[in-house]
Amino acid sequence: MISDLIKTASSYFIKIFYLLAWLIPLPTFLKDKISRYFRQELFLPLTKCENLEAGTGSGHLIDVDRVILESITIIDQQLEKQPDKAGFIRRDPLVFSCLSRGGKTTVLRELFDKLKKKKKYSTMIVSFNVACGFIRKPAERPEDSLLRHIVSQLIDQTAVTEDELLHFQYSEELFERYLDEQTGYGTSSAVPFIMLIDELNVLGAPLSSLASKLLQRLFLRKNRYLVFTTHVPFNLSNEEAVSPIDKKRVMSGSSSCDMKVVRMPQCNDLAELRLMQGCEGLTGHEATIYGGIPGLIYSASQNIDFALNKFTYAMKLFEQLFPNETI
Repeated sequence: MISDLIKTASSYFIKIFYLLAWLIPLPTFLKDKISRYFRQELFLPLTKCENLEAGTGSGHLIDVDRVILESITIIDQQLEKQPDKAGFIRRDPLVFSCLSRGGKTTVLRELFDKLKKKKKYSTMIVSFNVACGFIRKPAERPEDSLLRHIVSQLIDQTAVTEDELLHFQYSEELFERYLDEQTGYGTSSAVPFIMLIDELNVLGAPLSSLASKLLQRLFLRKNRYLVFTTHVPFNLSNEEAVSPIDKKRVMSGSSSCDMKVVRMPQCNDLAELRLMQGCEGLTGHEATIYGGIPGLIYSASQNIDFALNKFTYAMKLFEQLFPNETI
């Protein structure tokens, strides 16, 4: 009860002081500093920031432990990389990529849980799936959507109104300072930060150059690393036409990068696949059709139209990627 009163009083104090800072005739640069400070005061600790809820799932995870073990090995290897002669740290992000319903989100969530339990890392997980609350604003650029959605997960929703949240000024500089403070960057007690993003392909596939470079600047340097999922193949080194002004912003980021990949869960053991909820009657033929991918097999068992939908989706994707080819 007392803690709630303190929290409420603190929230009102921040709002009142924030308002007075704009009413009092102060130099613009000082107002900006006050504005940035109190915006950051609305942020939650990293330990409380996540918007990817664990799904009901199949009730039996198959081959996930292998994927998690391989992923953590890659993460550690990438974080050990040191700056080259030019001063760049050339880290390559880890990507979980397969067809929709192939188990990407499940694996990402399991990885997040394992990293948190290790307490060796500082982590944050967000999803660009509409079901997790992401809504793209009209005419909003991918890089702006990216920054807005990630930073919005940090804001204490009880300390702001819907209107304040709608007009909140999202700043790369503000987010940078927040991450440095939360991870202790530059101190003897610094811990690595792992950013996990689900459904990054929602922002574009391929992702725009500016959004790609933003990801590299924020999560592939200092003591940070990036893991994301996509069901459409792309990388973070896409070069596309941009204005001369924006081109300067693109080049100011780190260099282009490759991708680190881990083979997604797969199983050819029919007895184990049948342990998944609703898959008790799975046949060898059905398991083969879905390539032994547990996520696809489980999803197919829950949706009678799943097979037709997947075939239609695959055909459309093939036509987009290879417009001059025929099957």
